[in-house]
Amino acid sequence: MGIFNFLFNKKKEQNIDYQEITDYCWSFFREGLLKENPKVRREIEEALLLIDTPQGKRFFSAGLQEPDLDNKVFCLKNIYKRGGWRLAENLLNIAFSEETDINMSLDIISFMAEFADSSIIDFLIDKDILIRNELKIPIFLCLISSRSKEAINLLEKSINNESELEKILYGLMLYQFDLPDGRKILDTFFIDKINTEYFKFLKYLEFNKSKFYFEKNLDKSKEIQLIIIDNIKDNRGTELIKTFLKSNDKEVLIKSIKKIIEIGSKRLSENIDSINVEDQELNKYKTICKAYFGDKEAINKLLCKVNKNNISDENILEILGYLSDLQENDISNYLNDFLTEKYESFLNNKIDLLLLKKIIKLLIKNGKISSIPILRKYVNKDFLDSNNLYSISSLSAAAILCIIEKNTSYILKKNVKNY
Repeated sequence: MGIFNFLFNKKKEQNIDYQEITDYCWSFFREGLLKENPKVRREIEEALLLIDTPQGKRFFSAGLQEPDLDNKVFCLKNIYKRGGWRLAENLLNIAFSEETDINMSLDIISFMAEFADSSIIDFLIDKDILIRNELKIPIFLCLISSRSKEAINLLEKSINNESELEKILYGLMLYQFDLPDGRKILDTFFIDKINTEYFKFLKYLEFNKSKFYFEKNLDKSKEIQLIIIDNIKDNRGTELIKTFLKSNDKEVLIKSIKKIIEIGSKRLSENIDSINVEDQELNKYKTICKAYFGDKEAINKLLCKVNKNNISDENILEILGYLSDLQENDISNYLNDFLTEKYESFLNNKIDLLLLKKIIKLLIKNGKISSIPILRKYVNKDFLDSNNLYSISSLSAAAILCIIEKNTSYILKKNVKNY
């Protein structure tokens, strides 16, 4: 009986028209972008952002013409983040417009402070903009992260030396460029006494400079230790993580293990066996870390925890998220079974949509060809007019296009064979 089922499924697979499915998904997105409801367009834009292909990027760039300002800023920020530096002026024009809500202005400027971009300096000089008090701190942070010496003059024109916070920011700026008094100011706040809120501003420095103060505060409060771990972005922080792996605090240890996975340091992962704290949640992350770096025993241990009946459990979803990064582990069957079983519940609004989103996003990373016909049922242009269905439909269309992109050679081979 098994062989007949296999042949029957192969026959069904041969009848799938991948080109028709691809065309329908792009047509779905095209129609969605034309909807009057800005919430529908936003869901479409968020889904398109996940499709890392030339066509996906072209569709997403339609957001530059968005009539809704919130949606337009979302699209501008994400294109900027992908390397569209020329759009900095577009964002700054919105941020400094008198018609823009102050919260949106703060959000845009704070966002740009995360990047070492000097565009804001040219913008402030060219437009001769008077820095408003409400925007002063995020603007100062932008100037610090820009790593441009021209920023010093702008900061000195607006700084209030009686403000402790502004004095710290001035110290950060001077220290960034190895100028006198920079270290002297910062030592007062980051060695002699520690303020957790101020300590967070070290992330705007070049890492090797902030590392000096991280190393001086490794034995301070848990909050300080967690801030340090957050600021580690690559292998330059491995020695710091090694130190934290000796901690007795569970939260610090778990965050350190997650950071090892994030920066992809297999060598550092070999140190987790030295952790001498016994805790069930901590042991879970130790196993995840070992699995992530290819430990077969750890992988099997995690897979044994998974079945289609417990996928809705947050712990299992997290495990699947890590397993989905390991290409050799096909978790799509579990996800396919879940989506097949829950389709009617989806149509009747009897399922947690956030859970469905998490499942579909896992298929974007790890979905196989077999997932496409299941996801296709969730993609329907009629759902664009439903308050509860369009978000899942958009995400499903994105998942299909991502899976097809990753399996192009296989699909082309199938199409040629069928032709």
